[in-house]
Amino acid sequence: MSITIFFVDFVWSLSNDIILSVSLDGTAKLWDVAAGSCIRTIEDEQGGELLCCAFQPLNNNMFVVSFIATYYM
Repeated sequence: MSITIFFVDFVWSLSNDIILSVSLDGTAKLWDVAAGSCIRTIEDEQGGELLCCAFQPLNNNMFVVSFIATYYM
């Protein structure tokens, strides 16, 4: 069986070594660009579709918007 997950949005960190992505399956993922691998997966606690994401420019905190709520991480 093959599962396809569509990323809705992604953003580069200020240092350009990490990518934050969000998808309709309710997960946000941090990617290590050099290694080409996922280093952390964060699931929406309420099961909502994640719609957009951003890094806070001053400190690289993550900002993720869900169909249900907005999260600051």
